[in-house]
Amino acid sequence: LEFRRVLFRSRVGGISVAIGSMMEGIGGLRAATYVASSIAPGSTHDLDAAWWSGDPGAVYDNGRIIFS
Repeated sequence: LEFRRVLFRSRVGGISVAIGSMMEGIGGLRAATYVASSIAPGSTHDLDAAWWSGDPGAVYDNGRIIFS
């Protein structure tokens, strides 16, 4: 997967990585959440697309995303 190649190169270069989202639907947000949790589970990521769109398929609770 492309994100793993980019992650490897950034780590070699000493660069931290965070995942962000813009206006993806619930499917894109699920994918971004998977990538974020697999590369930097303890980091703060910018995964607020469903919050902005009002999509009921994702609920934000105390800094976590819960999918229905």
